[in-house]
Amino acid sequence: MWQHAVLSLAALALPGAVAQLASAVQGQSGEMYYKPGATTYKVFSGVNCGSMEPFRGGCNCNSRLKGVHVAIVGGCQPEDRLYPADQATLTQKGATVRPYDTVHCALFYEGDVNIKSYIPLIKRTGFGTTSTDATPRQIRYTLGHSLYAPPNGHFYEHFDIDVLQQYFGWAFDESWHEAQYFCAHPDQDTMGLVGYLVTITSAEEEAWTRNYING
Repeated sequence: MWQHAVLSLAALALPGAVAQLASAVQGQSGEMYYKPGATTYKVFSGVNCGSMEPFRGGCNCNSRLKGVHVAIVGGCQPEDRLYPADQATLTQKGATVRPYDTVHCALFYEGDVNIKSYIPLIKRTGFGTTSTDATPRQIRYTLGHSLYAPPNGHFYEHFDIDVLQQYFGWAFDESWHEAQYFCAHPDQDTMGLVGYLVTITSAEEEAWTRNYING
């Protein structure tokens, strides 16, 4: 009996295999290094749709997403924070934001809106810290609601068993097939990437999922 499902999104999913993308996800993420200072710094103030294109899966700036996130993926310290766009911009763009996630050093924006609407939120996301550690921080934005894993270029999302019970109702029997069906449902797709129940294929992937995926 399992207690959760973990969705994995890869560049390509083949029966019985996990295909990995060798290079960075084109048009789907970008990153910068920032050396901490005394003021809040807008990390991606220069980003725009034109600089992101072409997107994966035939998507464009008008394609809709369920979310995007900005994360400190290198050098994150306990005192570090990512500050969200102002409430007026969030309301105007039809999105919401979760509280800063100290486990993943990430800020998640959510809403069924297009990529163009998410851009101002990414641009207005700020970084600040009271840490005296001067190590440069590696900060990445990612288009998509699932967590991006740099080791293999895949995306992951954890679902508690309560979510699956609600989805399947009385017919839910906690089988592998149900978990796989849920993860592969079009609702979980991200920019043309089709999901599947996670398959751990390396020690590096296992270490990453243990560190970053709840459950």
